[in-house]
Amino acid sequence: MARRALCTLIAPLALAAFGAPQADEADRTVIEQALIEHVCTTNRAPGEPIAVHEQCLDAQLIALRANFGRDLSRVPMADRRRIDSTCNPTGSVRDHDTYVGCVNAQLNAWHAREKGSKTAQAAAAESPSTPVAATPTPTAAPKAAGLRWHVVVWATVGMGLLAAGAGGTMLVRQSRRRQRTCRTCGAVVDAGGDLCQPCRREAAEAVRRATAQRAEQAREEEEERQRQHDLEEEQREQVAREQAAAALRERERLLEQARLEEQAREKEARREREQLEREQKERAAREAPATSGPNFDPHQVLGVPKDATVDMIRAAYKQAMAKYHPDEIGFLGEELQLHFEAKAKAVRRAYQMLAGEETPSLTLKGDS
Repeated sequence: MARRALCTLIAPLALAAFGAPQADEADRTVIEQALIEHVCTTNRAPGEPIAVHEQCLDAQLIALRANFGRDLSRVPMADRRRIDSTCNPTGSVRDHDTYVGCVNAQLNAWHAREKGSKTAQAAAAESPSTPVAATPTPTAAPKAAGLRWHVVVWATVGMGLLAAGAGGTMLVRQSRRRQRTCRTCGAVVDAGGDLCQPCRREAAEAVRRATAQRAEQAREEEEERQRQHDLEEEQREQVAREQAAAALRERERLLEQARLEEQAREKEARREREQLEREQKERAAREAPATSGPNFDPHQVLGVPKDATVDMIRAAYKQAMAKYHPDEIGFLGEELQLHFEAKAKAVRRAYQMLAGEETPSLTLKGDS
């Protein structure tokens, strides 16, 4: 609301009086200063000394606190709101003096209702700006001073009573603390705390058991994790062993397959070699009668006609010796090599008989 704004004089007044109560930071609060200033200023005579005005303010403050408490603390919050709405129905304060005068009158009416004073109610109805207390005159200053002295005395006595009450309260609280009972079994607890000695031991034992149980549970969980890890590791090793064994079996299979293929190739080569040797033996057997014995015919051995010239005989000789050269028969067996060497001798003999000259030297490997 506008009356609570700090930019106006009435803002702290309204906040203190009709809002939350202020903290006791000064001797006079904002609402108290506004109310007593309104009364003393309204009834101030022309040329009145400042000291008399200050005495008026002190007297009004004492009367105000006697009727309503410090900072109007005795006035309920609901009544504060009602007074504020009565004096400021529009929610925006136009005239501060009029607002404070209305508040002063409403407080007087409230005090009169509380005390049941019909006279005060009539006075509040006739004069809305009637001050909270009578306006002091210059001659009333000594009375105000005497009243202030009585207030100091009564305040001192009250403070003593409050101190005594506080001490008694502390003694009662200490006695209650000494007589504190256990919250479990109801037995009296001698020292601080809310458990007796047996219940404290039982609680400590329960905590110990719970701690041991948690530790055991944690140990079992750790062992279970370790067992699971070992099982997984063993499974991985088993898989690795099986894979290695499968790879070894595959390698052995391939080696066995290669060995069998090699054996088949060797067997086939041996069979072909034996077949060739057999065929050569048969051919040698067929040719043997023509190259040895008394019926030796050099023309037949060289494969030339009876009227062959020397050049034809020499060419036939070279052709025949090429077949029986050691480079061509070296891979054959010993028996076949002896057979072809005998045929080579027969060719040389036939050449000598027909050509009448020594056999020429023959070379096959690298001849041009």
